[in-house]
Amino acid sequence: MMASALINKKMLDPVSENRKNNLKKLIEKYYKSVNDFCVQHNLDYSAVHRYISGGMRVGSVAVKRFERIFNLKSGDFDKDSISILNEIVEFPVYTSMGNYTSVENLLNREPDGYKNINRDDFSEYQLEENKIIGLVCDNESMVPDIKPGWIVLVDLTATEISEGETYALLMNNKIIFRNIFFSSEMDFLLLKPSNKKFDEQLVKENDITIIGRPAYILGRYRNS
Repeated sequence: MMASALINKKMLDPVSENRKNNLKKLIEKYYKSVNDFCVQHNLDYSAVHRYISGGMRVGSVAVKRFERIFNLKSGDFDKDSISILNEIVEFPVYTSMGNYTSVENLLNREPDGYKNINRDDFSEYQLEENKIIGLVCDNESMVPDIKPGWIVLVDLTATEISEGETYALLMNNKIIFRNIFFSSEMDFLLLKPSNKKFDEQLVKENDITIIGRPAYILGRYRNS
């Protein structure tokens, strides 16, 4: 073990102390435990434990990795704990795509977890807090645009159909993602998957409920 890496807690400089506190607060807010955090992101538990206990400095390489994990901008980890939490917008994530009778039924259920997005990205996409949810795609029908296991950040305010756009919708009590086109047949819509191996569907407009429009893809969902 390198002597330069391990330090006495009393020797932490102000920058290192702040990074330690930020890491601890973020883990406490978004994960069940330090072990949960490490398992989800394939991190060495002993190293992370030393970071948050003050036994090892959180260096620049580790900071960059933690900023990516928490969807923070470069330099955010060196802000104070109040400021760093203000850089993040939290939203609920639902992994189950079936057995929903309505959008209200979905939103009234206990989320499977919570994730976050950097506030700058949030503002760029002109989203409203408390009007977004994460849905985890469970099949290959929208590949390559949306892959299985990816978290799709859905804008709940975007329910008006624009031709050719992708939407999260309820059909037959199941959540699906589809590209929607207007049909020449009155009151019908054409639902097109991105993956050509899946069939297109001609449906009555009243047979589907628009949940919202995908605004952002966050990558694969991990939860213990």
